[in-house]
Amino acid sequence: MEKSYFKTELQGDMLQHHPNNPRKNLGDLTELKKSIAKNGILQNLTVIPVDAEGDDVDIDKAVCYYVLIGNRRFEAGKDIVKSFPVTIIEGLSQREQLSIMLEENMQRSDLTVIEQAEGFQMMLDLGETVNDIVEKTGFSETTVYHRLNIAKLDKKTLKKKFEDTEFQLTITDLYELERLQNEKDRNKILKEARSSREIKRLVNDKLDEIQSKEASAKVIRLLEEAGVEKMPETMERSYSYYSHYENIRDYELPKCKLPKKLNIHKSTKEKPVYYRICKNYYGVPYRIEVYEKKDKSLPNGEKLSEYEIKKRKRKELRKRLEEGKREIDIKLRMIIASILEKKIIAGTGMDGEPVEIDEIKTCEKLWNDITEEWCQFSKEDLIFSWTKKTWQSMENKERQTYYDLWEKAKPSLIDQMMFALIHRTLIKDVWDWDLKLNGRSESYIKIFDNLDDIYGYGIPKTFRDFMNGKGECWKAIEEAREAKKI
Repeated sequence: MEKSYFKTELQGDMLQHHPNNPRKNLGDLTELKKSIAKNGILQNLTVIPVDAEGDDVDIDKAVCYYVLIGNRRFEAGKDIVKSFPVTIIEGLSQREQLSIMLEENMQRSDLTVIEQAEGFQMMLDLGETVNDIVEKTGFSETTVYHRLNIAKLDKKTLKKKFEDTEFQLTITDLYELERLQNEKDRNKILKEARSSREIKRLVNDKLDEIQSKEASAKVIRLLEEAGVEKMPETMERSYSYYSHYENIRDYELPKCKLPKKLNIHKSTKEKPVYYRICKNYYGVPYRIEVYEKKDKSLPNGEKLSEYEIKKRKRKELRKRLEEGKREIDIKLRMIIASILEKKIIAGTGMDGEPVEIDEIKTCEKLWNDITEEWCQFSKEDLIFSWTKKTWQSMENKERQTYYDLWEKAKPSLIDQMMFALIHRTLIKDVWDWDLKLNGRSESYIKIFDNLDDIYGYGIPKTFRDFMNGKGECWKAIEEAREAKKI
């Protein structure tokens, strides 16, 4: 049908909003109504003639007219004026109609994010490219891609979260979801998140899961190529490997660094080597351990192989590292005990003088540090954070002693967060199987800084040096590495 344009006036009851208009929320019309009441309709509406079924027809067959451009003017004025100045266009295809509405609406600043997203997707569906959308709407290419990703989310869930004032969904949260490639994962997190802030945590957890599984597959492939076998389930279930096998290597997932070739003995009948996959409660692998059958005494002074010599040297140096870290861990446990016994009180320095602290900012900082380091923590872990025994290994009477102490001490929120941060950090090694720092020493440095800022509790420089890879122990390791003894 050839396009034709006619300018005229139509009664308000002959006009309807176009059902495919991307703009669903017309916003606050109060000021526009005042203007129309004072000045009337100053600009023509653009409309198309349709029949009773909503199909495009010639003017002489029209039952009513759909508004393409000017929906806000029509809505604001329909109870004020009887007729509207219009420009009638005949012969527009469905694609052309949508294109006109989209281009006119996408440039408006008061569109919601959802409306923009759906509008861009409709333009894409009509055959426009991203570059076309950028040119016609004035939005940056990055923004267009962001909105198109939003358009892929479940519409009902998205609308529900935006309308939930307590949830406080932001555009930044939706950008966080884009870090996940799988649309099902994005929608699942958007649906399950209980607050805006939880989206980032759930995304990080999912990424860790994906990366852990990918890293696990790489480690297993390298191990099996090196001739290492998967530990039999019967051995793993019975824990018999603890008695007869030695843990020679661990791969922490997903951040472990892998060499191109593993220097591990091939598993044999006489001396089997197995790998064991450690998984969390959700079945996600977090570590792969390698076990080798323990050596028996060598007959008649037989010499050790070069591999055995290096392994024993690593074991000796690892023991020195463990002793250095144990000294720091004991000191941190003693600090918790001192705080519990009220020898040190949050906000008071070691000399007893008050220390000025912003409690709200301090709580936020501590919780940020804590949530970076751990995700599951029980009250029992907190209460027994300063003991060397675990609460599971204690008799009921012994446990009750510590419960009573906790109730009596009534540690503040800041104290409790500090205990949790320390306790969770104590269970982590700061070196990998090759005796190189793995980055976890940063957790200790954070604790040292917090203890200094909050309690005025100075930590010895030797502790900081140790966590930064300095000192006699690390020097001995470096010398052994240069001499190729490990």
